Amino acid sequence: MKLLKNHHRKIAIRDVVDVTIGDLDRAYAVKKDGTVWYWNTNMKDKETIATQMQGFKDIKQISSAGANAPYLIALDKKGNLWAWGSNSSRQLGFNVTQKLYKPLMINRGPIRLSGEEMTYPREDLVYKTISAADDGALVVTNQNEMLFMGYGAWTVKFASTKEAQDSYKNVTLVETSYQNMYWVSGGKLWAAGYHNDYGQLGFGVNLK
Repeated sequence: MKLLKNHHRKIAIRDVVDVTIGDLDRAYAVKKDGTVWYWNTNMKDKETIATQMQGFKDIKQISSAGANAPYLIALDKKGNLWAWGSNSSRQLGFNVTQKLYKPLMINRGPIRLSGEEMTYPREDLVYKTISAADDGALVVTNQNEMLFMGYGAWTVKFASTKEAQDSYKNVTLVETSYQNMYWVSGGKLWAAGYHNDYGQLGFGVNLK
């Protein structure tokens, strides 16, 4: 395969350990030193300069998305959960302010589902992986429990069987995309969401 030179752009950043592109205009990266950087994805010059985002420290993982405007969630090396950006569509839930102008720790922001009951943690949990999408995010604690952020919790609240509820435990992998959620629990792959026009949740799945 031949790489077209006019499609190649250089981003002036080194020592990157994680990267995310969750909206049309911005991309983000974490450097080895735990700092977070961003750049405009509408790149016209051969080299693009990345700018550091102030307020993030000792970060190891990031994930971003955009509904009305972009937002970013981040996980630091101690397992604390951080957020920045727009919550105008309540992607981060109702326990978080609508606009975060600087990074904010939100360890008690995710939603725990038990039957049809939705509760917020009463203690600071330790998290180990995250995944953000337009409608919300999935986060996993160091006890392998999956919690929800935003409208993703409402997606499964009223439709969950006991088996589905059990799948929120022993979670080893989560991924989100647009209005859909995917997770692995006990070696089984689970999916939920509203968008299956092209078989994203599997062919033969009827969401109506």
